[in-house]
Amino acid sequence: MFALAILVGPGCAANEPPTARAEGARAECYSLAAVPPLGIPEEVSQSFVDLDEDGRVLLDAIPAEDAHSIGKSMQTAFVWAGGEPQAIMFDGFFQTHALDMNERGEVLVSASPMAGWVPPWTDAFVWKDGHAVAQIPAPSGLQFQYGWINELGHVALSTAIFPVDLGEEPVPPRASLWRDGEVVELGEGEVHAINDADEIVGFDSGAGAVVRWRGSEREELPTLCDSPLTGSTTVLLDAQGRVAALIECEGAWRTMLWEGYDVRELPKLGGAEFRPQDMNDHGEIVGYVYVDVDERFVPALWDGDELVELPLPNGATNGVAESINNQGVLIGQFEDGFFVGSAAGTRALPLDLSWEVLFVGRINERGDIANSVAGEHGYSETTLLWRPANCEDGTSEAGS
Repeated sequence: MFALAILVGPGCAANEPPTARAEGARAECYSLAAVPPLGIPEEVSQSFVDLDEDGRVLLDAIPAEDAHSIGKSMQTAFVWAGGEPQAIMFDGFFQTHALDMNERGEVLVSASPMAGWVPPWTDAFVWKDGHAVAQIPAPSGLQFQYGWINELGHVALSTAIFPVDLGEEPVPPRASLWRDGEVVELGEGEVHAINDADEIVGFDSGAGAVVRWRGSEREELPTLCDSPLTGSTTVLLDAQGRVAALIECEGAWRTMLWEGYDVRELPKLGGAEFRPQDMNDHGEIVGYVYVDVDERFVPALWDGDELVELPLPNGATNGVAESINNQGVLIGQFEDGFFVGSAAGTRALPLDLSWEVLFVGRINERGDIANSVAGEHGYSETTLLWRPANCEDGTSEAGS
């Protein structure tokens, strides 16, 4: 069990439970705005990437496939802060792909010197205020796939299994840390997160282990499995260095939590495995379980002590929780749209657009929420931003 102090947020009494924090922070009404078209030729979709504490949104603009393939239009990373969208491009590179951003206004993107539908992302850039702060080339012959930037401006990256020349054999992902103008090679492994202490976590399929790097020191985290892991889809990291991961071992998926070197397995819910999606800095984890007997998805919360089913709005029966902030306010989706709430209850977010596919985005500390809707098969994605608002200003009230 976590110590009670771990669950206490800023300004909270020591005996105040997480649900009390969430109830006090959750808004009653929201304004709703759609991110406008970002401005590339033949733009057909936006792809949400990140939301910062000032409400800035990081996205990719996606062109039509035919225009993309012939080089008429290019995928481009954009920042939108409520005015004119700002493109992120660099001399000598045709396409950019948004990866992450921090609260200092620094944005991490990968870039490709080639046009086309499947470009090689050969370089990473740190961008701020319209300029490149740093350029980080991928190891020779490789391309970047994942990347994260922390509040120090330090960057964790991992390469794709496919080299720049797609005719070559797949290679294991390689991880690296860029800080203060220097690249530290970390060896094999796929990066999933970095915190402000420069702790990095990920998964190494070759070693069959969840891995953690502290500086350049690499360690394979112990598990409760008797054999190497055969897979991991999610590895989460908080500011205190806690790690949560969904891992596959011995033919079954299991969710484990590490505090330092101590490992525990999180309980099941209704006999089904908890699948974590996000973790805040108080050790609260949101996710879902899939209950075979009912054939339904159930949103769930690990509150540091027990795994609890989250209530859904409007009598819904299927839902997934996917993002939680440090106030304990969480967001997710259900059959009829998006929800916001806590373990004490959830409510539907106002949504007046037609859609076929929902993409849950992120909630920041002041309660701004970014989600996306799309047409059939996920095409024509549009990002929406809900902001807490005064209910007397003609804004929409969250549903029950």
